[in-house]
Amino acid sequence: WGKVHVLTHIHPIGRKEPFDKIFNVGPFEDPGTNEVVDKEGFNYNVTGVYPVKSGPALRFLIDMADPTTKLTIIPTGQSGNFMSPHYADQATMFVTGKYRTLVTDAAKVKKGSVLTLKPEN
Repeated sequence: WGKVHVLTHIHPIGRKEPFDKIFNVGPFEDPGTNEVVDKEGFNYNVTGVYPVKSGPALRFLIDMADPTTKLTIIPTGQSGNFMSPHYADQATMFVTGKYRTLVTDAAKVKKGSVLTLKPEN
């Protein structure tokens, strides 16, 4: 299914060649479909290829037994700068059903936080 159901995150500048190779993220084989939790909408057609046309902008899971820790993932990355390492660093995780932990408990955040100052001289 993933070979004919393909997800490409198309950037507005990436709609034309050669910019598609620079700005677009993907293609990825996508296991989602119209009638499942991993809803990745597509149009039925006679070509036998069903590119993803719509999908979630965010997946967010909260364990109500411990609401201070959440699981989250976004389709591409947090940066809009295509030269940033965070432009597409969540894309593979997104399409394979993986998540990142989002900690909001102040004590846990403080425990895991490190600020390192490195003067130039």
